[in-house]
Amino acid sequence: MKRILVIQTLALGDLIKTTPLLAGLKATHPGAEIDVLANETLERVVRGNPDVAGFIPFPYQALYESANLAENRAVVETLGRLCDWAACFDGAKAPYDLIVNPNYNDLAASLAWLAPGGPVLGGDLTRDGCLVLRGDWVVYYHMVITGPVPNSLHACDTLCLAAGVRPDRPGPRFHVTPADRQAAGALLESLGARPDEKPVALHVGASRPERCWPLESFVRLGRLIQDQGRRLVLTGTSGEMDQVKEVAGQLGPGALVAAGRTDLGGLAGLLGRCRALVSNDSGPIHLAAAIGLPTLSIHLGKASPTAAGPYLPGSLALAADLDCAPCFQPEECSHRRCRWAVGPEDALAGLEHLLGHPFVRPPGSEARFYRASAGQEGWLDWEALTLGATAHLAAAYRRAWLAALKPGRWMKPPGLSLPPAPEKEPFVSADALVSRALAEAENLAPLLQGRPDAAAFQQGAARLGRLAERMTGYCHHEPLLHPLALYLRGRLASLDDPDVRQLLTDQANLYRQVQTVVRLLAQGLAGPR
Repeated sequence: MKRILVIQTLALGDLIKTTPLLAGLKATHPGAEIDVLANETLERVVRGNPDVAGFIPFPYQALYESANLAENRAVVETLGRLCDWAACFDGAKAPYDLIVNPNYNDLAASLAWLAPGGPVLGGDLTRDGCLVLRGDWVVYYHMVITGPVPNSLHACDTLCLAAGVRPDRPGPRFHVTPADRQAAGALLESLGARPDEKPVALHVGASRPERCWPLESFVRLGRLIQDQGRRLVLTGTSGEMDQVKEVAGQLGPGALVAAGRTDLGGLAGLLGRCRALVSNDSGPIHLAAAIGLPTLSIHLGKASPTAAGPYLPGSLALAADLDCAPCFQPEECSHRRCRWAVGPEDALAGLEHLLGHPFVRPPGSEARFYRASAGQEGWLDWEALTLGATAHLAAAYRRAWLAALKPGRWMKPPGLSLPPAPEKEPFVSADALVSRALAEAENLAPLLQGRPDAAAFQQGAARLGRLAERMTGYCHHEPLLHPLALYLRGRLASLDDPDVRQLLTDQANLYRQVQTVVRLLAQGLAGPR
């Protein structure tokens, strides 16, 4: 493989979480040139990265503004800008041998379609222009880890699993220069910090309002930290200055305000001078993980803390101990109880644990505490410091997913013998449904041989479709199987091979995967807890 393109159209944290994938691709294909296509404002993320050959800047903000024009202009101007930008591929060195697009949106899939070469792993367009996902782990990445279901696999690792690669070392990476460190030191000293002082950083902003912990909670936490004699530094972008000033004004002059005074490299240098970071679910937690800074992240809204927490063993992720957390539709939530379920005392307890003290859960806490650790398989794992009903389920699913799902864009059967049939519900009923679907798919294939029996095939295909709906619906309404329903629905929707025989083979392999997960899950939950 000579040339690879990785597309990441989302925010800062998403691009940083893609850096282990870049390292894994380079380790697997050491002679390949790897280009990164991303928002033009994020070039600094990969500058100095030895795994990246070239950066293709994408004018995201300009395109976003075009898409939000009046309806009669938006489509024309957006497509015009996109076509103008696509000229950057003219005269390219050679077509790409692989295009990796971890995103699931029309824009990123269009970029994958415009790029020369292929095939595409991840978000792609069909011949008819429909958005689909190519690959088991990419479906998992978008369908399973983004909702309120048990999960213990991090997004960084899921992207590597999707491509079937392992980096030379786990976790994200970011190149900090001596100039970055020097600028950070000068800034801290100009704000009043001693040269040997290691403050605690607070990051009070986030890209989305539903991810923001209440400012009064940050103020209360800041005062608790100050009462221990620790220095604080407030970080943030220039667009977050209003929130930072509100918090700083209540914390007094002992809180240093670095917000709006660093570029990305300078922020990395500043965090390198800190003792720990406490932050909303935002890009800086991944930057901190990349430079090895212990981090406590507070997760509200949609993202799973175990999927999007700081990728650094020992770091902590906090979330509300609520049945609805994480949330499928945070924008439509009427109560937002998660904002208050995680209290300042919870964050202080987590910070104290980060700094080397035994973990003590505050009395009356309504928070879940997760600690990152190195998993046995080489992927990041999460220890639930406050054991809940889903901790054992997440561990059982982790083993099942890792055994059943395969890397690459093509549908493949699990590489292990089928475990014994389950003995308890709801696994017995799920196993029976998927067995019937698998048998139906296998019975359809002979009908296409020789002189195809069109009528019999249509009847069988209709039965298979109804079985797939029943299976998905059954898993959806069974809490223990809900993650499987999300995966099954997403994977079925992306099977679009024009060759009917291959399509049937793909469906049969999918049902073998699902049956393997069901049986391994039943085994895992039947064992000792």
